[in-house]
Amino acid sequence: MAQNPNKSYNGISDKKLLHMRSVAEECYRLAIESGMTESEARAAYTMGFIHDIGYAFSPAKGHAAVSAEMLYSLAGGNLTHDIVTAVRFHGKPSGKRIDEITPLSRILDTADLSVMPDGSKVSVRERLDDIKARYGKDSEQAINTEKLAKELGLI
Repeated sequence: MAQNPNKSYNGISDKKLLHMRSVAEECYRLAIESGMTESEARAAYTMGFIHDIGYAFSPAKGHAAVSAEMLYSLAGGNLTHDIVTAVRFHGKPSGKRIDEITPLSRILDTADLSVMPDGSKVSVRERLDDIKARYGKDSEQAINTEKLAKELGLI
């Protein structure tokens, strides 16, 4: 990757792009299975693909907010509130959100919890084990992700 004079730009690795693509595919599948229209399922796919775009400009903890801001500005503020909110609070259990878990939030979080950082599809338990191995079993990431998986009824 060429050096960029903008110091806030980090770029997105090929591995992260594989993750984003797999989450998008899983969001589409879950949307269709839940009875959404083709148009709604395509919106869910788009949501899944861009949910981690904020990593290009922000460290891990801030990426979701940056992703939502980028999505909102790209759409001129006209994208549905549910998609922007789902992206903004993905990966956070109910106590860490300002919204309730909407159908689109449920789709994004379920898909994200079934895809490894390299894009491979796994069980939710395997994904949780990966998060614990990378961040530590007592880390905020591990605790919040496990709480979210329980709230979604995935474990």
